[in-house]
Amino acid sequence: MEIPVCCKQELFYRVGKGRGSLPVVAARLPVAAVTLAYCADPDEFFRLYLAEEEQAELSSFRWPQKKFPWLAARVAAKRLYCRYKRGRGEIFHPRDVVIRKIRAGPGRGKPLLRVDGPAASTFFSDFSLSHAGQWAVCALASYGRVGIDLEPVEDLSPSFIRTVYTPGEMETLQTIAGSFTLSERVKLLWVMKESLLKALGVGFYYGLGSVRLTGANEAGPVFTTAPDLPALPGRPVNMSYGFFKGCVFCITLIC
Repeated sequence: MEIPVCCKQELFYRVGKGRGSLPVVAARLPVAAVTLAYCADPDEFFRLYLAEEEQAELSSFRWPQKKFPWLAARVAAKRLYCRYKRGRGEIFHPRDVVIRKIRAGPGRGKPLLRVDGPAASTFFSDFSLSHAGQWAVCALASYGRVGIDLEPVEDLSPSFIRTVYTPGEMETLQTIAGSFTLSERVKLLWVMKESLLKALGVGFYYGLGSVRLTGANEAGPVFTTAPDLPALPGRPVNMSYGFFKGCVFCITLIC
């Protein structure tokens, strides 16, 4: 299926702000800040942020380099949810915002957000998490489906690039992001694809090769998805992307 995308570059802190902005709010959080807070008083951290099932999942991580980015992304999402709702007169505590994930099927690994307790019926339309390097990010959509991805900008070998992207994709990428360095272009296409797959609700289940950059128009890139991916008849797709702290991000919203 061919998916034309309306695409724009913007600063991360401007996502969802200003006239004509998409119904998305986003937040970022340094992994180091969460690591320090957790190590200073784990019991207090649990009390503030994690439900019992989340505490159990956290304890299953053996390596800090996986544990703390996972934790930071969830703290960022819980804080953002509570802040968004507080601005609308609803008070929630981060610990009551529980993040679970789909365990099986094409959506395996996709996080699901719900509120436990008296406000259990309060849901967001969709949300997404990502982390890379020293940062964790999240995006919440008030309607539609959203995906966010974050990747460090780093040099990749020509053989790796040839394995991941087709020559046609690299040629098209040059036309739509020619002012960026090769490393920036390669990682930009990566986050575009992964955020689109997350918004489709399948994540990496089908792999990056299930989405191909096949063209471009005045609004932005045009992607073609594999036949077994979910269809989007007539639904507009928007992407916001940008760079910060040596990383590139992309937020995809399917309205």
